[in-house]
Formats: sequence, C-alpha cells, structure tokens
Amino acid sequence: MFYFIVGGILLILGCLCFVKKADFLFLRHRSMEDFEKEYDVNSARQITGLSMLILGCSFVLAGLYPSTLPLLVMGALIAVLVQKIGLNRYASYLGFLKTSTATKKAAKPLLKGSTLFTIVVLICSAFVMFMGSINIEINEKDIHLSATLTPSKTVEYKNIQSIAQKEDFAFGTRSFGVGNSKISSGKFRNDALGNYDLYAYSNNTNVIIIKTKDGYVVFNQEDTKKTDAMFDKLKEKLEESKS
Repeated sequence: MFYFIVGGILLILGCLCFVKKADFLFLRHRSMEDFEKEYDVNSARQITGLSMLILGCSFVLAGLYPSTLPLLVMGALIAVLVQKIGLNRYASYLGFLKTSTATKKAAKPLLKGSTLFTIVVLICSAFVMFMGSINIEINEKDIHLSATLTPSKTVEYKNIQSIAQKEDFAFGTRSFGVGNSKISSGKFRNDALGNYDLYAYSNNTNVIIIKTKDGYVVFNQEDTKKTDAMFDKLKEKLEESKS
C-alpha cells in the first residue's frame, strides 16, 4: 500500500506540473523572475513533470511486483537524470537562446547533443526495466537455458537428479542478474532452495525446478499453459534418456 500511495502522490504532482500548478518543485527557494533569467519555464515544467511521472510509475510498479524492487531504484535514477540533464542542459540552453541571439548558432549543437544523450539514456533504461526474454531449448541430450543480460546454462539429462513443478513459487532475492517487470534471471536465493539459478518471467510464478548435483535450476515460460507443456516435454526427454 505504501508504494501505491507514494506513487499516486508523485503521479498527481507530475500532472500538476503540466498545468502550471506545481512550479515549487523546480523553483525551490528562487523567485520566478530570477528563474526565468537562466531557464525556459515551460521546458522546466515539462521536464519536472516527466521526472515525477517516471518516479511515480516506478513506485506503482514496485508495488505491483514486490520481487522486482530494483525497478524503484532504476526509476529514481532515470528521474534524477531527466531532471538534472533536462534543467541544466535543455531548459537552461533554451533560456540562454532567448537572451543571447548572437551565440544562438554556437549553442545549437550543444543543445542537440544534450537532447540526444537524454533520449539514449531513457531508451537504454527502458530496455533494462521493461524488456527481456527467456529462451529454453530442450535438446536430445540436454536442456539449454538463456535470458537477456544473463549467462546461459546447459544441463545434461544425465546430471539431473529430479524435476518438479511448483505453483506460487517465491523467487526470493537476487544477488546477480536481471530483475524487472518482464523477467527475473540470474543468481537468486530463497528459503526453500537456498542459492539457485533462475530463468523466469516475472509475472508467472508457476515454475519448473531441476535438481542437479551442482544445485537447483528454476525456469518457466510466459504463462502457466506453456510451462505445463514444457514440463511434460522435459519429463518425456528424461524418460527417453534413461531407456
């Protein structure tokens, strides 16, 4: 509930910025007259509103996906980058261009460069926060697991001691890898298994658990139906490998 309340407040503040009702967020102790000497006010409102909306969405997502709290940290980082780069580069240059036409041509490349850098940062951050895929290949002699930004893993059938399927599996905490609204992958730890390797979609807690002599490997597919089908296929492969 805490994340939703804070997220809601931040989203409201973000919307108020766009309708000129939350100038205090960027003015702080300065008067509007002094601020206009260095910055373009409309740009400052848009930038501040955008950063508030990003931060608010991050809190809401953290509330929806408790196992992916790094979303909140990443969202806060993006919000800070948008606010700092936007005000110090974009809004300040627009304000500068209004008062100094003689150097307008010289300032344009700097403005374009700062804008391009901000766009690149936002795209890369969005990829880390909201994208990713899990790829599971059931081969003749082994199963190969891979995920976005995570080292792949191959497990031979002869090294599998047991397999099981579990619903409502708690991923636990991540020590290395990716944890966002789309996928959870890498090195994880929970009370049931201890340290284990995870290759899973975050919104599906129905998983397949493989036990080997080296530890546990946990994975799933996008939904329960596909995970069930993969579990049946893996069981068949294990039976064939033993015959």
